[in-house]
Amino acid sequence: MGKELRPDVDPEVEKLLDRMAAKIAADARRKREFDKVEPGSPHGVYIYEPGSGKWVLEYVEGGAFEPRDDGMYVIYFDNAQCGACRRYDSFWFDAVPRLVEKGYRPVIVLCDWFQKECDSQAAKESFKKYEVHSSPTTVFIYVEGGEARHQEKYRGLLLPDEIDKIAETFPERARRAMRGEKVEPVKIKRGDPLRSLRILEELLRRATFRRRD
Repeated sequence: MGKELRPDVDPEVEKLLDRMAAKIAADARRKREFDKVEPGSPHGVYIYEPGSGKWVLEYVEGGAFEPRDDGMYVIYFDNAQCGACRRYDSFWFDAVPRLVEKGYRPVIVLCDWFQKECDSQAAKESFKKYEVHSSPTTVFIYVEGGEARHQEKYRGLLLPDEIDKIAETFPERARRAMRGEKVEPVKIKRGDPLRSLRILEELLRRATFRRRD
């Protein structure tokens, strides 16, 4: 059955109004799309769209971000005034396509400085809900039946191979946790001098590569 036209509107006018409404909606969406989320980007909760490769500012007002659709999510809690976050950015954004291939839905929550300095109520509430008190922080979530069934929180910068290892092994840990088994998140050797050296080498390598471009 076709769409019923309003009796007081000419059919051609109705079509024109529909096209105008669709254009307005598309324009509004484009204004909320970003190639990259950076310190100068609006505060809020961004969802990555694999089809377009864009970050869409989905939530500015309202409560904390809570994934409802079944699947796996990975949330990067970013502060614009966080120096470590700027070092983490290249690792994170490079990892996003790999995370998508593994079935994850990448999300960024951006404020200036946690809930203390933030123009987005949704971002503020998200920092509170997930108890994020240091940045960068990366949270992996497994959702089934519309509810978060397993969650892991990693504070501090993660190297590319660490992101990949966590992402690859997280589904199995989530399934085990849902069966009632005790599971532990991947251990990150934060104080290891060799790890610090690897971080420095990776950052220098990427900086050199960007200069060549």
